[in-house]
Amino acid sequence: TDGSPEILQEYAKKDKRIVVLPQKNSGASVARNNGVKAANGKYISFVDSDDYLHPQCLEIAHYFASKHNVDMVCFDYEEDDGNIKIKPIEISKIKHIISDNPVMLGSYREEFRVMFSACTKIYKKSLIDDLDFLPDNIFEDFPHTFATMSKKPKTLVMKEKLYFYDVHRGSQSHS
Repeated sequence: TDGSPEILQEYAKKDKRIVVLPQKNSGASVARNNGVKAANGKYISFVDSDDYLHPQCLEIAHYFASKHNVDMVCFDYEEDDGNIKIKPIEISKIKHIISDNPVMLGSYREEFRVMFSACTKIYKKSLIDDLDFLPDNIFEDFPHTFATMSKKPKTLVMKEKLYFYDVHRGSQSHS
């Protein structure tokens, strides 16, 4: 009702990489599953509709994924209270670790943490092609992240806050 389909079609006309997948509003899980099935790139990233990425997020994540040939790149998030100041990031100064078992980061756990949100990562598409998000589940990220991590993917974890979570106290996840 907000004109989103028309806006999306305009973007798709301007950029052939954009594919619009019309569907009945069936929740984030169904939309994510349909997006993964339709995607033809090497990497997948998820962003919730009310959140946003640091302008360099995908550049940084792709750089590390390619350089280290990892299956998943994890970054941190920050809650956006309206006072976020975005600053440029120098890639060469980003501290990171690589693990073949991201659940068990040992003594690094406090410093380098893997968030259970699907949105704080980029994935090789081949890693998650066979994993669906469970529909009708408010916290659909948790089972998907557990299933992904149970595959013990080669994972790069960094401390950089590249995802900004817009806190809506009246949202579904807060009610």
